[in-house]
Amino acid sequence: MASILVVCTGNICRSPAGEILLQGYLGDLARVTSAGTHAMVGQAPTAPMLDLLAADGFDGSGHRASQLTAARIEEADLIIAMTAAHRRWVLQETPSALAKTFLLTELAAGVRGLGGAGDLGLAGDLAGARADTATVEGAGDRDLAGVGNLAGAVDLDLARARADAATVERRVRGLAEALAPVRPAIARAGTPDVPDPYLRGGAAYQDSYAMIRHDSAALAAWLLR
Repeated sequence: MASILVVCTGNICRSPAGEILLQGYLGDLARVTSAGTHAMVGQAPTAPMLDLLAADGFDGSGHRASQLTAARIEEADLIIAMTAAHRRWVLQETPSALAKTFLLTELAAGVRGLGGAGDLGLAGDLAGARADTATVEGAGDRDLAGVGNLAGAVDLDLARARADAATVERRVRGLAEALAPVRPAIARAGTPDVPDPYLRGGAAYQDSYAMIRHDSAALAAWLLR
């Protein structure tokens, strides 16, 4: 089974959200964990992030922050960094992880390019993520079919039911090779960091969560296709 590791700084805001959303989208077809480069070890996610997850029907209350280590980097098949600084930290710790370490926004732009999404400039994607913030609050329940809006009209419930763990593992391990044709265009367009919302208020949390939700859904849709 594929092992996916999501990385941020404290492991109490962005990476737990990425972990919980991706695990929810992929179900038992992959194992998703998260860690922090400077983790607030043992702490639960922040209340605003828990509230945003709960609005989508996800329970993050059981998560506790953990420190990123070389062993965890080596064990993962795919490492998803929230910022370029996080990716640099991973590669300084374990240079051999280069081929399997990506920014979340880079992955999302790449799989959209592979899916024939056309323009790899991120202005449209980011506008979509920010517009989706309005649907995050008060969503009521977890509607994975509704996430299809973010993933190219893919019904993730149906896609997950049709997929199998071996296929997802093969796609996770083959991401670097699969993205090779579109990576020059991604590099030209540039891919932004997911901003840190910690101690920055509700709007910052909404913006950060919307980007994570939007791009995690796109990645999951490609892995489950």
